[in-house]
Amino acid sequence: MPMVVHAQTGTSSAAQSLPPGINAQVEALLQQSARLESAGKPADAEVGYRTAVAVAESIIDPREKAELARALVWQAYFLSRQKRHDEAWAVGERALHRYEQVVGPQDPRTAKAHVMLGAFANSTRNFQKAEAHLRIALDEYDRDPAEGRRVEAGTAALNLAFALRSQRRFDEAEQALKKAIDIRERTTPRDQVGIANAYQSLAINSIAQGRTADAAAAYEAAIKAAENLRGPQIAVLATMLLGQAGLLRSQQHFGEARSAAERALSLRENLLETDHPAVVSALVELGRIALAQGDRAGADTQFSSALQTYHRHPVQESAVAASMASYQLTASLRLERRFPEAEKMIRDSIALRETVSPGDETSLAASYQLLALVCADQRKLAEAETAFRKAIDLYSRALGPDRPEVAYLYQWLGDAYFAAGRYRDSEAPLRTAVGILSKHDDVLALATAQIHLAVTYRYLRRFEESEALVRQGLMAREQKLPADHPFVADALFNLGAVLRWQNRNAEAEPLLRRSLAIRLKAYGPDNQHVLADMNALALALDGMGRSTEAEPLFRQALEGRVKLLGAVHEEVADTLVSMVWSLRRQGRFAEAAELAERPLEIYRKSLGPDHPFNIRALLPLATIHQERGEFDEAERLFRDALRIRISVYGANDISVADSYADLVRLSVARRQFEEGAGYASKMLAVVEQKFGADDPRIIPAMTVYAELQTFLDKLDAAEQLLRRMLAICERTYAPDSLAVGIALSNMAYLYRLRGKYGDVGQYYERPLAIYRKIFGDRHPVVANSLNWLAQLRIGLGHPEEAEALYDEAASILVEAYGADSPALSGALNNKALLLKQLGRHQEAEKDYRKAIELLRKGSGKPTPSLALVLVNLAILCETTGRDAEAAALMKEAIGIYEQSYGPDRMPPLVPGPMLPPPPERT
Repeated sequence: MPMVVHAQTGTSSAAQSLPPGINAQVEALLQQSARLESAGKPADAEVGYRTAVAVAESIIDPREKAELARALVWQAYFLSRQKRHDEAWAVGERALHRYEQVVGPQDPRTAKAHVMLGAFANSTRNFQKAEAHLRIALDEYDRDPAEGRRVEAGTAALNLAFALRSQRRFDEAEQALKKAIDIRERTTPRDQVGIANAYQSLAINSIAQGRTADAAAAYEAAIKAAENLRGPQIAVLATMLLGQAGLLRSQQHFGEARSAAERALSLRENLLETDHPAVVSALVELGRIALAQGDRAGADTQFSSALQTYHRHPVQESAVAASMASYQLTASLRLERRFPEAEKMIRDSIALRETVSPGDETSLAASYQLLALVCADQRKLAEAETAFRKAIDLYSRALGPDRPEVAYLYQWLGDAYFAAGRYRDSEAPLRTAVGILSKHDDVLALATAQIHLAVTYRYLRRFEESEALVRQGLMAREQKLPADHPFVADALFNLGAVLRWQNRNAEAEPLLRRSLAIRLKAYGPDNQHVLADMNALALALDGMGRSTEAEPLFRQALEGRVKLLGAVHEEVADTLVSMVWSLRRQGRFAEAAELAERPLEIYRKSLGPDHPFNIRALLPLATIHQERGEFDEAERLFRDALRIRISVYGANDISVADSYADLVRLSVARRQFEEGAGYASKMLAVVEQKFGADDPRIIPAMTVYAELQTFLDKLDAAEQLLRRMLAICERTYAPDSLAVGIALSNMAYLYRLRGKYGDVGQYYERPLAIYRKIFGDRHPVVANSLNWLAQLRIGLGHPEEAEALYDEAASILVEAYGADSPALSGALNNKALLLKQLGRHQEAEKDYRKAIELLRKGSGKPTPSLALVLVNLAILCETTGRDAEAAALMKEAIGIYEQSYGPDRMPPLVPGPMLPPPPERT
């Protein structure tokens, strides 16, 4: 019996057969072939259909001239059911042309051929071809609305509605459906099944337009029509009830939805076997209702039952519903972080869908999307990327390349690259997502994509672009959402982060405090986002020199993250790294060293040895080893950071120049100046190639190179570099910018090395004023500038002013770090040098000994910094006639230097500022 493609489901269903043929031999062959096909013998059936066509081709009786076309129709339907679509189309077209030749274009049989071809075109999603043939059939019905044409005209209208709806031409589809309903309600005998199906199609069309009231009315009409059915046809009522249940679920009328779905399940179980395919889809709908109610456990029970039912009777009709159950169970497993099980289940679901419904590209795309996310969860980037690309291709073909669904996939692909540390690769898909969403009205979705791209730009250190995108995203969210919405907090957090990365901590602080307050209210204290806010706020406070405020926040964030995420999570490592840097700035090297190994172990274990997050832990650990004189270990770590940066970013990336700068500083610290010069040349080559010779972004590299030149005693070359750097800063930035202040301070230091002072207002007072304006009066950076100004006052012969400046600097450091912080050791040493020159030896010795105590406590082991203060105390002891004590102190200092640098490699010591000799008396 011929079959047609059902307009609603895309599956084959029985249709009214053509009247019996008038050639007995052809008719017998067609009936026999149909029986063979039903018996599961398609090869034998195909031979029979071909034989029937061959026999029909040999007919010469003009009364049987339509038999060939009729045989071709049967063969075309057979080929369509075998999914041999191109062959089916070719045979169907031949049948149509034969009918047009022998019975004419207005014959009902010709119209039926047009309907057949329209159905074939729908099944291959060639909707324009389908529309053309179906409209011809409907035009013929409008010309001659005879009773005998109504069944085929109703089918044509339904198929046309399907084609139009698939092209999102909903208004036209509605008109076609209303026509189908009108035709079928006037057909005798009345086709209640066809009427119910037509009303259901109308409901689906209304849902697509967001007209839920119209959809509800259409489902009521469909159910009313199906209530009249008896016997096996009552299964149609169950189908209508399930459709109504889905609509009620979407409207959150969960009680009514469950009642409709349970009635449908009861009908199917009473009418059919418990393992029947129709039972599977009813169980899936009950699972979806439970899921919509937030009952994940209840939903999973229904989905598991559906899947078990399918596996007991795995037939094609229930495979799509079983695949949906697998999809939902995969989502549950993913929420439980049971990723290997989730991956296996979604792969089985995809295999099922690709076998039974490859044309359902949107559902298949959703499954590939979930597979991609599960693979990304397991950091299986290559597999995630393949799945994302497959989902993008499927959605693009089904919905169009500029649909939001495609944009979300690009966004998630970019996120997967980002999570793998491939920041450069993440940019392109995120930019694509932003571009697609910019064409739509969903400003919140666009804001999310913009913020994700902004984070990538931040990690690529493209701060201006990052900040601009975050501000756009924040503005959109503040316009569309309440002020205390967590999405607003997310934008505030990311804006605070990009400002903090630019050392604009004072601007970041209020943003981060607001984000913390919003998310703390929304989620409570034991939440991942709240802990991230806390950690970020601590970083901002620490960056402003407010370490005593930052440290409790760091420790609270660390404790919370360990409790919530486990001891080996990368966010735990992030907080540990932040604490290490903070402790190191305070001179608390021993405490920092105790923590510094842990984050590196965590990053390597959770992310792998080549992930760029490892650099976060390598740099502070290497710096601590360097400052404790453990140079070989420091070099190993700095080189590992260089290796990762070259691998991730490329050999000419600016971050690679940063690694060369680290190696330059290490070379200076271990007095290997020629090696340092080699690294400095590479560093400069990278930044100048990247930015040009006069770009302000090369200033950090120029500073490092100038520092190296001073240690090589190439002071003229160093001064030339620093003057060039100052000129770039003053040309690029505001006169009171931080960059100008740092450049002026560097010039002051160089003059100090040359035994000169230069312009006092320019190189000492101006940078101090800049630092006070940017950081406030009580920041450690201000204390450092006060120290330089004090040394100037000593050199100019104003010891009282110098002492007051030293005291002010010390009070700032005490306020920032505490009275027993090792960070005070430098201020104590410098003031002691002045007190010694003033003859106040007891006060000087007290400060030296306090500095030594703090350095021993802070480092946990002897360091070159400790050796320097030991030398100064030894000189004081020698001055006061305590030669034995002086010798012991000097011996300890030399031992430290030899351990750090090797024998006979004492570092060049820069003399402290000296008071000018008193004027000679005449």
